[in-house]
Amino acid sequence: MVLVQEIQRYNILLARLRTALDQLESGIQGLTVISPELENVQNSLKENKVPLSWSFAYFSLKPLANWFEDLRARYEFFTIWSLKGMPFHFWIGAFTYPTGFTTSL
Repeated sequence: MVLVQEIQRYNILLARLRTALDQLESGIQGLTVISPELENVQNSLKENKVPLSWSFAYFSLKPLANWFEDLRARYEFFTIWSLKGMPFHFWIGAFTYPTGFTTSL
């Protein structure tokens, strides 16, 4: 159950990222209007910061480039878990809601 919930949370985050980046690209090309939220995303990207609208899933103080690498590693951890079964060791930091995991134990 914990794995399913974590995957759902990460899928929501990835969908939000994909939507924001697609809309931003369209706005930069002049095809759509850039909203204030998208402008904040654009400014954050320029400053190598994680946009506030993306930081809901888990807390991180990392700059954007490192945050993306961390997100990739987290995604990989849960992908391996879902494909190969329960691991022998768990990366507690990868969980968006670690207390849910510890409660399930």
